[in-house]
Amino acid sequence: MLLLLGVFFSTKSVALIEDLPSGLEETKGYKSSAKNCFIAAGIYAVTMVLAAHQKWVNSRTGDTQKLTHT
Repeated sequence: MLLLLGVFFSTKSVALIEDLPSGLEETKGYKSSAKNCFIAAGIYAVTMVLAAHQKWVNSRTGDTQKLTHT
């Protein structure tokens, strides 16, 4: 979703003109918003990769970490 939003900001979609920062001129606003969307999408991707790695590591160790009652 954020990737698509970044692409639409990059192509200067007229539908997103109301979402531009108010202090910047139009071209810089589109560019800044597109960059922010791409950065956020990258952060989400890194988080997903880390979560998938942790799930994989935890599934490999599985039964070896069960507690035994004495």
